[in-house]
Amino acid sequence: MEPSRIIIGFLVILVGLFGFFLSIFPIFIVYTAPPYVYLNINEPINVLVLNKNISDKYSTVIYPDGKKIISDELEKINHLSSDEAKLDEIFRWEMNDWHNPLWEPQNFYYYKGDDTFAFYKGSYDRFKVNPNAQSRFLILQRNPYFVPYGDDPYTIAFTKVGSCKELSNMYSYMAKRSGFESRTVQTAWDHQWAEVKINGEWWYYDPWCSKNKKEYYNSTDGNLTFKYIWFNKTQYFLGNCHEMAYFNKYNEFPWDYATIDYLMAYAGMKK
Repeated sequence: MEPSRIIIGFLVILVGLFGFFLSIFPIFIVYTAPPYVYLNINEPINVLVLNKNISDKYSTVIYPDGKKIISDELEKINHLSSDEAKLDEIFRWEMNDWHNPLWEPQNFYYYKGDDTFAFYKGSYDRFKVNPNAQSRFLILQRNPYFVPYGDDPYTIAFTKVGSCKELSNMYSYMAKRSGFESRTVQTAWDHQWAEVKINGEWWYYDPWCSKNKKEYYNSTDGNLTFKYIWFNKTQYFLGNCHEMAYFNKYNEFPWDYATIDYLMAYAGMKK
């Protein structure tokens, strides 16, 4: 057997063992929430009451409004002629008035006595679930259909708040509704991005890279000069967008590992 085949086989085994470990012991992946400000109110808010209030609002406001927002945008997308124009429109629409707690922690608040939701400028309409809280309260921070708010496109479209998970979930959902094949990739380092198939080839899309650390996109002017940073062929992800691209898995069926695809892409790029 050729040495290269032995090495690749060994890597596949290692990736499989690592993924098995993550599936059994997810508690070892630690998320550190940024230092949000606590609103100065007199009485603590009970976590059950807060969840019920938002759950009730989901049925009466969040879902119907989010559904209309999505429908209006899809109608606009469907009138565009090229795939590139459609994908660019999804990006511009998503990033318009989007707020990320990790980009602007000074604008997000936890209510005193509760850390389950971070609210943008104290508004009940614009919130993000704290991942630590969701891991503690497995039955909370979900819509009435038991879908986590960070995975629910209607919530994300309504709130326009979130980090890499919400950004990539929203983009992938809108790409699928616009006729593209799309999926999301999750790493062991708590980062997630989307992939879209264009002309039979997978491209990565990571809106996180459009604003994280550097201002590669300004929603006020819609300039896509640095589009290649967050939207490009898979083999350029490591150099352009994100360093932690190892030990990944796809979040959609068949839930296999993206690691091998990215490793092979990197190896091919460096030849």
